[in-house]
Amino acid sequence: MNKVNNYDDYAESISRDILEGSNRAHKYIEKPAMYAVLPKLSNLKVLSIGCGIGEECGYLNSQGADVIGIDKSKESIKIAKNLHPSVNFMIMDMNNLNFPADTFNLVYSSLTLHYAKQLADILLEIKRILVPGGKLIFSTLHPIKWGSEIHRDLKDERKKSFMLGYDSFVKPSVVYGDYLNPKLITQKPEGYPVIEYWNRSISEYLKIIREAGLELIDFIEPIPIDELKQADPDYWNIHSKIPQFMIFILQKKNKD
Repeated sequence: MNKVNNYDDYAESISRDILEGSNRAHKYIEKPAMYAVLPKLSNLKVLSIGCGIGEECGYLNSQGADVIGIDKSKESIKIAKNLHPSVNFMIMDMNNLNFPADTFNLVYSSLTLHYAKQLADILLEIKRILVPGGKLIFSTLHPIKWGSEIHRDLKDERKKSFMLGYDSFVKPSVVYGDYLNPKLITQKPEGYPVIEYWNRSISEYLKIIREAGLELIDFIEPIPIDELKQADPDYWNIHSKIPQFMIFILQKKNKD
């Protein structure tokens, strides 16, 4: 049986996917949106949580940041060190951030925090290691899409539709998906390990953020960049209307 979230055994294939730019969602939606909201990085000390093979760390470093990238996948970190020798990479679980308090100006995390069951605890630790006024920028899955019920084609399981809504013409009403209740989702994307992640409503994220004592600076629902319209018109049409990801920009309050 495949281990859950086992990125070590898939590090090589995932790295090829990233380096070839074949992941449309990353290339045309999530990554451009994350880069667009970055502050000026010159001389900032930045921690990247869930850095994978380090392509984003390389970008952050190219913008002048002093970057540390962490990931619990040993094989991913090995690839990251080879690809980006000027960046400091460490094998570390985000549930145990082994850094002193008030260390980083920015914590950056791309599509990683939804793996955490106890997200509130991680946000508290991130707040601890941020300097006063420091920011956390993280992307995660949007519950409008990922709270939907997935229907697969019986003849081709790669073909699927996402349904969020209800049919009230029958009693009891048939409900498709679940937006409001936190849910652990298990999937096996092609070329990836079996993955488990948490889908949470926007209000649930806001509650966790408030309880962690972080200040919400901005909230973004990314739309595709124009290049996707030519590369894949159908994918562009879907995700220019239905959000796939969301981005939170948070700040640790300055000391009184």
